[in-house]
Amino acid sequence: MSDVATFEGVPQRVLVDHAGNKGIGDIVCELNYYRALRQRFPEAQLASRGSRRLAWGNPLIDRFDEHSPDSAFDRVIRQESLGPIAADLKAALHRNETIFDLFLRHQGFDPLPDKPELFVLPRELDEWRPLFAESEERLVIAYSADSKEPDRRWGQERFQAVARYLEAMHGVLLIELGSGLTEGHLGVGLDLVGKTDLRQTMALLASADLFMGNNGGLTHLAGGVGTPVLVPWGANSPYEAYAYDELSVALGTAPPCRNCGWTGVFLTECLEVDRTLGRTPCTQDISVADMQEAADELIAQVRAERVALRQQKERRIRRSRDPVTLSDFERESGLAPYARQHLSMGGEPGWFEEHRPDHFARLRQIVAFPDWSSGEWKEIVRAYAAACSASDPWVLLMPAYPLTGPQVRAEVEAFLANELRPGTPLPKLLVVIGSLSAEERHLMQEQAALLLVPDAGTGKAVSLAGLEAGMRGAGRA
Repeated sequence: MSDVATFEGVPQRVLVDHAGNKGIGDIVCELNYYRALRQRFPEAQLASRGSRRLAWGNPLIDRFDEHSPDSAFDRVIRQESLGPIAADLKAALHRNETIFDLFLRHQGFDPLPDKPELFVLPRELDEWRPLFAESEERLVIAYSADSKEPDRRWGQERFQAVARYLEAMHGVLLIELGSGLTEGHLGVGLDLVGKTDLRQTMALLASADLFMGNNGGLTHLAGGVGTPVLVPWGANSPYEAYAYDELSVALGTAPPCRNCGWTGVFLTECLEVDRTLGRTPCTQDISVADMQEAADELIAQVRAERVALRQQKERRIRRSRDPVTLSDFERESGLAPYARQHLSMGGEPGWFEEHRPDHFARLRQIVAFPDWSSGEWKEIVRAYAAACSASDPWVLLMPAYPLTGPQVRAEVEAFLANELRPGTPLPKLLVVIGSLSAEERHLMQEQAALLLVPDAGTGKAVSLAGLEAGMRGAGRA
């Protein structure tokens, strides 16, 4: 339990620290802390750490602070672990509480009637206005088949069938999003898979009338920006505990093994299938026909309420506050919304692999590169392309500000296209850019050391860390 409930006096500076092994949904669930704090301490300065990508634009946040020590604040709110949340969720559901209520109670706050909100800035929306200029009368549906959680994947063939149905029957404009690490590029609608960073994805979701995808981070993003969702929910906790609105629809099943990802208890029939492919009964029992029928009903409602939904989003956009206008930043470079990237993708090897079961999505190495401007990344990318199968996803992490992820990705792909033999498929690639602390860089280098690649000179296997050391020894670092 946080000491928020026992605050004495009126704190002047409060820090909400979101850093840790968390996914997008976890941090979005924590965003109501700012609303609860503002109600209790209206004059306090609220600072945020580890949330810059998601909380950028939140009018309740006075400062994004990644470097000040905890001692610089009167109070620090930190969700150290989701363990207590998971253990208490079943009891909370019996009390008709949501996951958002549970997060607040865990910090000593009373539940709030409002759901967490994400804020997109007008200038971020302007980037995509030409895309929608000719579709004023058509509904815009963003969708994604991607998910790093295997037991939540409905299957890209099924999403493809529903997407084609929506295009043919309802004449909607479809936009496919996601990282493409596991599934994607379905060939229906506009393919932006892997081409947008987090903030661009949020802006597209805010511009859409509906989002369709697996239970996961994009579902939380869509709900956070005020866009209804259609989701094959599977056997996670009941969707009602996570609902951002009353319009969205989640199709689910209710086997006795709910929350197997938390409990580690799997049904026999699940153990007999390849869970890494997302073929578990809890998701596969949801049929394409079920999703199509739900889509018909939801689209009719969205059409009827389209004007009101768009006006609601416009009001939220007007409430957003551009952090560039805030005076209290530690330094100009700190304005990059990609600072302090934290990935908690499962994999072998990968982040926190000792805590991840084998059935989590496979993810190739995460590598910390030298500065982008040095050009040294090319030798490591070349080594990776030689060592990794094109079918295996992998991540590049490098400090490349002020470039965006899509800009870096385009240059890396162009480089690989020239390096690989003609016709060789490019590896699945997710580019993450951001500033790294010394501790984070050290951790990334440890992760890089786990993948062995052939040395061009001797033919022996060497680690990427060894490759980098050899480069430095040759005076190229």
